[in-house]
Amino acid sequence: MKLIKERAFNMPAHDGDDPQAQFTEDDHKAFLVDQQNRKSFLRSACKKLGLLPRKREMKKSEFSSILVDDPHGFMYCQIPKVACTNWRRVLLVLTGYYNTTKGSQLRAMDVHDSYDKHLTYLSDLSAGGITYRLRKYKKFLFVREPFQRLVSAFRNKILSSKNEYFFQRFGRIILKRYRNRSMSENSMRKTKVKFSDDESVDSLESFEDLGENCFISEYLLSKYSL
Repeated sequence: MKLIKERAFNMPAHDGDDPQAQFTEDDHKAFLVDQQNRKSFLRSACKKLGLLPRKREMKKSEFSSILVDDPHGFMYCQIPKVACTNWRRVLLVLTGYYNTTKGSQLRAMDVHDSYDKHLTYLSDLSAGGITYRLRKYKKFLFVREPFQRLVSAFRNKILSSKNEYFFQRFGRIILKRYRNRSMSENSMRKTKVKFSDDESVDSLESFEDLGENCFISEYLLSKYSL
């Protein structure tokens, strides 16, 4: 919790054993001002991009990035390469399905694959259920400097990954597009994708492409930084 609060508005870390006691009234006021500034900036960007919500109901599929925790009354919007794997671990631990309180014990591949069935997506709920949770639940997301996301995606999904999915979904497409279109499957598997070839920027959904972020105005907006 200390980490979340401090990074939410880039405050320096406090000393002391009790982070709750260290979060002063002035800190809280600074936090609220910072959140208001971030939301104003978001609304301005959404307006400039023509993404402000119109008088229409959003499709359920447009909420497919939002995970719901009913027992604790909050929702989290995933943005790829912004610590979403770790937040998925947190939500999985909170379900109580796993005999651990340490999310790090859950393998990243399982978190996005076999364990996914234990997570609740807002898009899976009824229209009434979606409306109720949007009105009542706390909502938060993390953003990250775009170029950091791109580099992180390349290093994690392309450079070091041996996962067949990422080769098929990204690697072979990148090689065909930026190298030799007639390259054989065997040749592609022996060829390393270079960052200069990389189309990760096309594979990563941008913040504004996740349309619900311009539709939902009550998010706690936090920044992920290393």
